[in-house]
Amino acid sequence: FTNWTAVQNGTHIKRCSTAMTGDQVHSNDTLSGLVTVVPAPVIDVGVIAIVAPTGTVDSGTVVTPKARVRNFGNNAATFPVKLTIDTGYTNTQTVTNLAPGDSVEVSFASWTAAPRGTHVTRCSTALATDQNHANDTLSGSVTVRVKDIGVVGINKPAGSYGSGEIVTPAATIRNYGNVPAGCEVWMLLANPTDSLYYSDSVNVANLDTANNVLVNAFRPCTLQLLGDWTAKCSVALAGDAHLDNNVLTGGFAVRPP
Repeated sequence: FTNWTAVQNGTHIKRCSTAMTGDQVHSNDTLSGLVTVVPAPVIDVGVIAIVAPTGTVDSGTVVTPKARVRNFGNNAATFPVKLTIDTGYTNTQTVTNLAPGDSVEVSFASWTAAPRGTHVTRCSTALATDQNHANDTLSGSVTVRVKDIGVVGINKPAGSYGSGEIVTPAATIRNYGNVPAGCEVWMLLANPTDSLYYSDSVNVANLDTANNVLVNAFRPCTLQLLGDWTAKCSVALAGDAHLDNNVLTGGFAVRPP
C-alpha cells in the first residue's frame, strides 16, 4: 500500500478487506484493528532568564548567581547548566528530572563582584539529545560599581602663617570610582599642644568620576598659638571601596607676625 503518515494523535480504526469475484466464504474477507498515534518525543530544554547577577552591584559584594531554565519538551530531562562571567568565573550545576513544561531556578557557586566595569554573563544548557539549540544559551551583563572618593591634598593651611592670621581651610578631593558620588569632607586642625583647635565639615554632591574638586567652603579659622600645627582632612562616603585614600594629614607653622 502507499505510505501513511501518522499525524492525528489518538486511537484509530484500521480495516483491511479482499474483494474477489466469486468468493464463496465472506466471513474472512475483512479484518479490523486499532492503531494509536502518540505525540512524537520532543527533547528540548533551554535558559529563560539570568536572575543574578544583573544591573549594578558594588565592588566586593558576594553574589549568588542564579538562572531559570525550562523543559520545553514532553519528557522529563536531566541536564547540566553552566553559568560564566567574563571575569574568569564559571560554575556548572545539574538539573535532575525536570518535568515537561516545568521551570526551575538554578543557584551557582558564589561570585565576588570585581573588577570594576561592565561584564558579560552567559548561561547555557547542555542536554546531549536536545533537538532545539536556539534556546540553549542566554547572555546578559552586570556592572561592578566602585564608590571611591579620596583626598588629593590639603591646600590650606600649609606653609607658615603669622600669629592672629585668619585662614580659610581648603582641600582637593577626587572621585576615583566609576560612578558619580557625593560625600562629606572634614577638616581638623590641631595646635602645637596636639589639642583639637578647629573642626568643620562640608558636603560635596555628585562629584563626577575621574574629577577633582576644590573644597573651600569651610568656615575661617584664626591661628594664634605659635608653633607647629597639624591639619587633617578626611572624606566620608557610605560604601567607599578604598579607605586608604580617605584621610590625609599635613603640617603648617604659626610664627610671630
